[in-house]
Amino acid sequence: MIALLAALWLAAAPAAANVSYSPTAAPADRVELIPDFHSDLLGNTRPVAVYLPPGYREQTLRSYPVLYFQDGQNAFDPRTAFMGRDWQVGRTCDRLILAGRMKPIIIVAPFNLGDPTRMNEYSPVVDLQEGHGAGGRGDLYIRSMLTELEPMIASRYRLRRGERSVMGSSLGAVISLHAALTRRDDGGRPAFAGAAALSLSLEWAEGFLLREAKNVTLPSPLPRLWLDEGTEEYDARWYPDHLRRNDANLAEFARLKAILRERGWENGQNLLAPVIEGAEHNELFWRRRVGEVLRFLFSPG
Repeated sequence: MIALLAALWLAAAPAAANVSYSPTAAPADRVELIPDFHSDLLGNTRPVAVYLPPGYREQTLRSYPVLYFQDGQNAFDPRTAFMGRDWQVGRTCDRLILAGRMKPIIIVAPFNLGDPTRMNEYSPVVDLQEGHGAGGRGDLYIRSMLTELEPMIASRYRLRRGERSVMGSSLGAVISLHAALTRRDDGGRPAFAGAAALSLSLEWAEGFLLREAKNVTLPSPLPRLWLDEGTEEYDARWYPDHLRRNDANLAEFARLKAILRERGWENGQNLLAPVIEGAEHNELFWRRRVGEVLRFLFSPG
């Protein structure tokens, strides 16, 4: 699946550096663009979109939890999104925050730089099959997020210390879950209080995430996790054996859920892991459920 998506991405995605950014499916006056965030660790430069919640500019003494959203060009603006389909995350956040159904948050959405850079940065291990040798820079990417991107963001916006979450889909889900399972702050607590991993690419590197979930030394307390898979992640248009692939994918997802429960997560408490009937592997389906994800990660209660 990853190899196919990489080919589609290269064909369909606009070059981030060449797109003028003015989100149309978001509160445009509260989504700002940092056009040239540079990482010395990664040796590259990318745009980063930042969503500010309702009341941010009026409540000048208030600080906010932060969510790091992978594949950031897909978050707010259809003109930068893959296939022109953004998640409408800003609009969804506004609706839920104003209704009192989620905490106000800041969203930091670094753009990916296309493949193979995306595959390299969104995986801590090399994949010789799906990735054709890509991957392996994921831990460096997370380190850059924490030690380069976050200090820059904190110098401009009012982040609440210790309330950091991460989110992504597909291979972005892989790096998000990996970050939540493995990263700790200086006191040993989880560096990410929560993570959302939509349509996890469990086939990556022959299922390394299942091995990691089973064997890694976990942070304490456990981070809050939303994981999901659709029943139609493998599309019949591209995969003649889609029925077999989808069944195998759901079986692996069931194994991952069982491992996490064995390791202390409690379903319905700090873990939600639904199977989404009929859901495919694309932004339209992720858009439809992002509100549920945000309400779980940032419940106002």
